[in-house]
Amino acid sequence: MADTNTGISRNYLSIHNDYQSHHDDARPGTCGMDFYELIEAISSLSIQSPTNSEAKLVMDLARAKREVFWAQKALAECLLQENEVLSSLLRFRVDVMGKTLDDADMGLGCMRLAFKQHGWSHLSARQRESDHQRAENSSSAMTEGPSGHALSIQLD
Repeated sequence: MADTNTGISRNYLSIHNDYQSHHDDARPGTCGMDFYELIEAISSLSIQSPTNSEAKLVMDLARAKREVFWAQKALAECLLQENEVLSSLLRFRVDVMGKTLDDADMGLGCMRLAFKQHGWSHLSARQRESDHQRAENSSSAMTEGPSGHALSIQLD
């Protein structure tokens, strides 16, 4: 019996060492041991004389591996659903912001039209004076047009 337990523990240690040596974090979703390694563990049973407890351990390993894959699949489906909902939310926000931008553009267009029709300027008198002083210090000329609009000419 002690010889059988030694064989089982040696076989388990070799499987565990193979698992540790093949554990690859660069392959997400594999958790180190893939089905080929599991088949290799099962086939190693036929080389030695397997015991019921060793076969049960290998079957438990296969069941645990299957449950891990199911959990990974469920996680992937949940992440996919989350990304789809987030994508829908972002599309909705883009549509709302697009409508807001269109409304703002329409408002600016109406304001420009009203300013042109009435000959108004969006610059206050103080801003025109500071622009005029700045223009005197630079290489541009500023004059007032026939309708009272400030005209600026930039010299290159």
